[in-house]
Amino acid sequence: MATTELPRKAVFFDRDGVLNKTTVDLDALKSYAPTDPEQLEVFPEAYDIIKQLKIEGFAIIIVSNQPDIALNKIDEVIRKKLEEKFVIIISQKGVQVDRIYYCNHHPNGTNPNYPKDCDCRKPKPGMILQAAVEWSLDLKSSWMIGDTDKDINAGQAAGCKTILLVRPWSVADNCQPDYSVDNLEDVLDIILPKDRMSVSW
Repeated sequence: MATTELPRKAVFFDRDGVLNKTTVDLDALKSYAPTDPEQLEVFPEAYDIIKQLKIEGFAIIIVSNQPDIALNKIDEVIRKKLEEKFVIIISQKGVQVDRIYYCNHHPNGTNPNYPKDCDCRKPKPGMILQAAVEWSLDLKSSWMIGDTDKDINAGQAAGCKTILLVRPWSVADNCQPDYSVDNLEDVLDIILPKDRMSVSW
């Protein structure tokens, strides 16, 4: 008798400012992604969070706007090294994510290799929807975690539940997340059942 595999649940993470550190301009309330692989530093708490979510059966997928190449701030070589460095860093800690999706486009981009308009740049949900098809995901049982209104709006447009990680540069007025947290560690208390480790006698 044939069996039908149920859709998986996933946690979608934005990358910069959520899983790794960024350069911050507090006066302008802006956060900038690393442009040098040597600058890429993952938050220590991210490793255990990803491990625990994977143990609980969630697919871990990163969906990140990375427009610096479209804006000619970095070249193809640096772009590739940045992507590789992130994977190397988390792998050294025994952590793996299931897939990373990057949008390298920007509406004001000057690099002719990257179209200015796309369906994958958040707040559009293109990356999340693509992942749902490729990984057979149940988006209603999935979560989007990000530090900007673009992340939250993309997650909600795709049908996910959302958590805003509040940073100085977060624009909360432009979104209505399901939950807001001040620390990345707090997402586990929201996503995972609080009685998951309890035993009834």
